[in-house]
Amino acid sequence: MTENSVSRPLLHLFLAYFHEDWDLEAADWQGLLDGYVRDEEPDAELLRLLANEIDDVNQPSIRS
Repeated sequence: MTENSVSRPLLHLFLAYFHEDWDLEAADWQGLLDGYVRDEEPDAELLRLLANEIDDVNQPSIRS
């Protein structure tokens, strides 16, 4: 993965669940994640990896 890329599972999560009409699927982002877990049945390890990757993406980039 390059500095500006994300994993396939994270890309799938965002494209399939956080699309432009997401508010028709759930009232809030927590509801979208509930739907993801219900529909995709990811194991605990994948959920941990996704959470860590989201944290990493959310951190400001430090460039030298």
